[in-house]
Amino acid sequence: MSDPDTEATRPGEESSSTTRDVPASTAPDVCPDATERGRGTEPDDGAGSDGWRRRTVLRRAIAGTAGLLSLSGCGGQRDRNRTTDGRSSPPQRSPSSTATPIPPPFESVTNLADLGVEPDGDEPIGEVIKDAASDGELLVLPAGEYTIEDRIDLTGLDRFGIVGDGTTIVPTAGTSGTLFYIGGEGAIHIRNLQFDVSAEGTHIRALDVRAPDQLRISDVSVTGRLDGGRGPVRVDVTDPDGSGVVERLRLPDGSVAGERVTGCYVGDDNRGEITFADCHIVGFSDNGLYADPSLGRIVVEGGYYANSGIANVRVRPGSIVRNVHVRCDDSDRDFDNMRGIRLTNSEAQADAKPPLIENCRVELLDVSYSDGGITLATNVPSMTVRNTEIRIDVDDVNGIWAKTPVEALQEHESELWVDCEDVTVTGDADNEFAIKIDGRNKSTLTGIDISHAADNRNGIGFSRSYDNILRDATVEVGGVPIILQDATVETIDTNVTPDEIETRTREE
Repeated sequence: MSDPDTEATRPGEESSSTTRDVPASTAPDVCPDATERGRGTEPDDGAGSDGWRRRTVLRRAIAGTAGLLSLSGCGGQRDRNRTTDGRSSPPQRSPSSTATPIPPPFESVTNLADLGVEPDGDEPIGEVIKDAASDGELLVLPAGEYTIEDRIDLTGLDRFGIVGDGTTIVPTAGTSGTLFYIGGEGAIHIRNLQFDVSAEGTHIRALDVRAPDQLRISDVSVTGRLDGGRGPVRVDVTDPDGSGVVERLRLPDGSVAGERVTGCYVGDDNRGEITFADCHIVGFSDNGLYADPSLGRIVVEGGYYANSGIANVRVRPGSIVRNVHVRCDDSDRDFDNMRGIRLTNSEAQADAKPPLIENCRVELLDVSYSDGGITLATNVPSMTVRNTEIRIDVDDVNGIWAKTPVEALQEHESELWVDCEDVTVTGDADNEFAIKIDGRNKSTLTGIDISHAADNRNGIGFSRSYDNILRDATVEVGGVPIILQDATVETIDTNVTPDEIETRTREE
């Protein structure tokens, strides 16, 4: 799962095609000010043309969790009688319980306080939860602190949920592995739970949730710095037509160095689309958000990701990273390769949809080391970055680095490109480049503003990349504004004069 990524560069080849667009399935409308400047609009995705579709789509995606907001203290209790074969009998609701709102898609609600759990942390509640769980059931865990003594395996449930209300769950001493493993056949909803894993020697995964559709994790936090284990949260949407939402997930304490611990992981069972909305993930050694499964689509909407190694946000082709703030300002844990946003794939695919980074802020202020604020891996053919601010204060770190494609992609020249629009790169870094593009022809950089005053900091580097365009750009650097190494570029409306463009040989 770990991948520090020390890829070597490889030769590129010239392209013969210029036509490309971000697919409608991944591209929202451009912002109103870009439209006014005559830069056009994206293809209509059928959701309207008011320019604010992206927010509407997100609201729709997370609307399924809204019904859980009113469940604090609800006390609908189902009949716990068993049939002779050990299965639960159909719920028999009393007049009082039928008055309790039951949000879709659930059929009944059980307040665990009615089953004798006490909010004082003295008695473990794992067995009570396992006994209460059944298809169509929503469990409510009232305010208080509770201990769980062992793994809770809830496999094969259809439409199951658990919600808290000022609820803290603490694993008992010596507990390891996964606390909640929920492998559902239908909707799975989890909301308003805090897991405290701060005890020394804790190696806990709080949640491992896999569902074909309607996977919802909302307002969940895991506090305490982990000193081992696989990481606190894993999610998979197992149906290609299914979707899930993880919103306001908080993982603020991260992990120690020397162990490969991931913040939130999207696993190999994923096939559908998962939206991560307004999450907060800080300080993990093996990626903050590790979301590049071999299949499916990832949308990262808003949120704060900081000080993780390998990458703070890591996604696959066809994904969207929008309105996200990434910041690295603490190198004390000495993590490997503290990238901002990494775009990668499990294997090279020439027809992979380009990922989109939009309206983001990426800051690398203090890192152990890093190869870029935004990096496009060798196994992804193309990307689009727009309306994004990047600040690099660490020497020898590129602002954007599109790495030389692997040999399997190089024969598909028309698919290898980088588009940047309205991108700002600033900072105090010395050496390397604000933007570096290797082995990708016909790349277009429009509305670029680069300001790096250090003596050896260069502006834009093209290597083994031909027929590129730089338009409407300001490049103010202490080094060389544009360096071409077996590459060509046409400059239009820039402050860079022809004698400021340096051409080098491959050996140089």
